[in-house]
Amino acid sequence: MVSRPVVLAFFRAVFSVIVAIGAFAQTAHEPDIPTTHRAIDPSLISTRFTTGVDFPLQSRVRPLFAPLAYGTSLMGWLPLPFLPFLAPTVGINYTLVPIRAESSFSSVAVGLGATAIGEFGRFSATGSVVGGGYLSFLNQTARDPDGFAYDEQSGAAGYVAAGVDATYLLNPVISFGIGALYHSMFGLYEGVRAHVNVTLDVSGFRRKTRLRGYDWVPIFPALIGYYPRASLAKAVVTNDEKFPITNVRVEFLVPEYMSAPWVSEPTARLEPGESLEFDVNAIFSERVLGLTDGVSAPSELTVRYELNGRERSASQPQSILIHNRNAMTWEDDRRAAAFVTPRDPEIIRFASSVVGTVRREGPASVNPNLRVGIGVFNAISNTGMSYVVDPSTPSYVDASENPFIVDFLQFPRQTFDFRGGDCDDLSILYAALLESVGVPTAFVTIPGHIFLAFSLEIRTAEAQRMFPDHGLFIDVDGDAWIPVETTLVGRGFHEAWRVGAEQWYRHADDGTAELFPMASNWELFPPPGYPVEGTRDSEIRVSSPNENALVRVYRDEVAELVRRQLYPQVAQIRSRLATSRDPARDLNRLGVLYARFGLDADAETAFEEALAIREYAPALVNLANIHYLRGEFEVALAFFERASRAIPNEPAVLLSLSRVYYELERYAEARTYLERLKRTDPDLGAEYGYLAVVDETGTRASGVALRHDKILWLEDDEEDHR
Repeated sequence: MVSRPVVLAFFRAVFSVIVAIGAFAQTAHEPDIPTTHRAIDPSLISTRFTTGVDFPLQSRVRPLFAPLAYGTSLMGWLPLPFLPFLAPTVGINYTLVPIRAESSFSSVAVGLGATAIGEFGRFSATGSVVGGGYLSFLNQTARDPDGFAYDEQSGAAGYVAAGVDATYLLNPVISFGIGALYHSMFGLYEGVRAHVNVTLDVSGFRRKTRLRGYDWVPIFPALIGYYPRASLAKAVVTNDEKFPITNVRVEFLVPEYMSAPWVSEPTARLEPGESLEFDVNAIFSERVLGLTDGVSAPSELTVRYELNGRERSASQPQSILIHNRNAMTWEDDRRAAAFVTPRDPEIIRFASSVVGTVRREGPASVNPNLRVGIGVFNAISNTGMSYVVDPSTPSYVDASENPFIVDFLQFPRQTFDFRGGDCDDLSILYAALLESVGVPTAFVTIPGHIFLAFSLEIRTAEAQRMFPDHGLFIDVDGDAWIPVETTLVGRGFHEAWRVGAEQWYRHADDGTAELFPMASNWELFPPPGYPVEGTRDSEIRVSSPNENALVRVYRDEVAELVRRQLYPQVAQIRSRLATSRDPARDLNRLGVLYARFGLDADAETAFEEALAIREYAPALVNLANIHYLRGEFEVALAFFERASRAIPNEPAVLLSLSRVYYELERYAEARTYLERLKRTDPDLGAEYGYLAVVDETGTRASGVALRHDKILWLEDDEEDHR
């Protein structure tokens, strides 16, 4: 028999374990949500079945008990949110006690109490105390040695039990372990039980991986090409399971505006207690481009993972703000590029009509991008377009200084429809038209203002030879760009050019001017598929410019270009001719100057005068260029061949011979000179690789566009200037 002091010591030990387990559970409790705000969750219930051997302590009933007894118990507990380290408990205990009277008695006890729970990874420890009542009865009639039956065959009284258990989690639901239990049936029996247990944790069926989304940003429909790569929010996945989870991925879906959920790249493994942060992206449908008002759209953030080979998931509903299709903030000026829509059929049709007129009018020898820039700017003016600031929307000045102000930006088709816009709207329109016909553009920003620049696709050094005022260009990595103040639509291209250049250099000096090439902008903020079929914007039609009016204005602009930029340089060269040591060289320079401004007759005269002095190779090349531009290919060939004898390895000569042979459909010779050019100047040879493209029938491949208007003029005996 076990003595009473031992029993008391055991009881004190159980109580100490309960207190220690409760203290640990309290410190380990998740602090992120106040416990007083949590509801009781029945899914957290746990049940435990035990079976073991009892060691009886004492009894007032005779005959005495046998040395060993047997028992099983069933317990259940449910943690409370406001008392997380202790769980209310109900217990049922059955004990079978053999006695020395060739019989035994059974006892069924039921009690209520509390259980303290501590978890250490897959291991856990619990301490429980319950109190209640018991009912006992003899399994066979007990008799004394003389064969007389005892009077008392059953009874009931109070019951108390206390125990500790240690378990190991085999899977999210089932644990196995061992434990010890002291229990007392008042006035009848006391015993200590050693047992094994199996615990069923119902909460193991519940998803224990937490998902939290935060830092949600509002959605701007124009940026739908940006969101597949940019973060809309952060999602944190925390593994509260007791096992590692694998193949973890996050999904995001806005059912009304996404045709399928966005799914993150999977993470191979997340250990218990670990957290992982994901960037949330989205692939929106073009339906968002039909929104004329902002909406609060329901969405769902989901984490999917595998636990012990089974797929599980947890979701978080979320409401996100989607602005109207024209909304934008200016936290990044490059965002405006999303509104530049060069693939809009109406924009292409308008710009192509202008380019057709400009090319017919020439002059072909003037930089083609400059001609297109002049033509498109004046075509916009001829539509009645005007600079207008809508008082109901923020101005660029206000919006650019406060990134939280939502501005209203117009798509180019809308600007045509409204016949007006502010600085950003007109810059977007001009950019879309130029980009649609292959002219590179860039946004130019200064404090409180935005305008446009376009590239001449020539080196700045060549532009400086063509224009005496070097302050008219922006040098970008050695290339010349022309700034244009788009709000001066209706006041002429040259005035807009002059003002744009002045603004750039005034602010470039103090470092507040920036240039953002559209090609780079689109890498981050590509334009969407605007307009969406079936919307009102898809019904907007842009009228082609009046050709006669455009031609008149275009001719005036070209004449103004000649007056401002050519005549001062012509006067300067002619003043040197009387005392020139090399008049052939100076006459050639004069001819190139005339040619670049489209005065072909004057250029031809100057080149011929140079050749009358001596056989000057650059003048031969340039005179051949004049005949090439006129389509007089046989005459051009003769001059190119004369130049080739003087400077046989000059890239400009090799290229020109290849081009003129191509025009004469002498493709073998064209390829021969192209191959020589590639050896001499690989970059230039690669640019004109079409000269070797001929189909099997000996004719040119379809789709080849010859660039007659890109002419290589030679000055002095320097390398070609493109």
